[in-house]
Amino acid sequence: MNLIALALASTLTCQPALNKGLVGLWESTSISKGGIGNNIEFRIDGSYVAAVTVLVDLRYEVKNGKLYTGKNTGEPVSYEAGTEIKVDNNTLILIGQNGEKEVRNRISPGRANSIVGKYKYRHYTGAIAYEKFTADGLMQFRLPMQSTRGCYLVTGNEVKVTSPNQEAKTLQYKLSAGRLVLVDQKNPSTYKHVKDGAWYESGNIDYKPPDK
Repeated sequence: MNLIALALASTLTCQPALNKGLVGLWESTSISKGGIGNNIEFRIDGSYVAAVTVLVDLRYEVKNGKLYTGKNTGEPVSYEAGTEIKVDNNTLILIGQNGEKEVRNRISPGRANSIVGKYKYRHYTGAIAYEKFTADGLMQFRLPMQSTRGCYLVTGNEVKVTSPNQEAKTLQYKLSAGRLVLVDQKNPSTYKHVKDGAWYESGNIDYKPPDK
């Protein structure tokens, strides 16, 4: 945790959540063409973290030592071009046509002969990126860009969110079939529940300017 995040966290005194209906990680269903969306994680201790995040889900397949993915969300795997990979217990290495290697470090236990698992690495933009490869052929890419944190309190169909140095907001909410709708001044935003919980870190943005 960096000093700014530590100072911010030290100012938060939240009340544990009595209504646990919102607890968990939620990701926006509305995403820009560039993959930019939002997430919000409501925690059992009464705190929340929200982040502007790149959210990309693609189909993938490993075939003959190469990784193939779909070109866009919802599309089947494209076999036009693949990337050579090497996988072990700790890393996933992508090898470009020029031999340059990109290393992803595992953040969950894995097998040397399987790409399935969760990874993190320094993205070329300078931020920390996360990838998850599921057993059913889905690759999820997450790149948190900017985050805020604070406390929340649920009362009836409203949730009040507060954060340091900002005015408190009261939002109406509705839960239905794994969907959360938050309404801010008559502007609704829809989020889907992430069943695996917070598998990537949104609260502390670790950014380093990329080398030129």
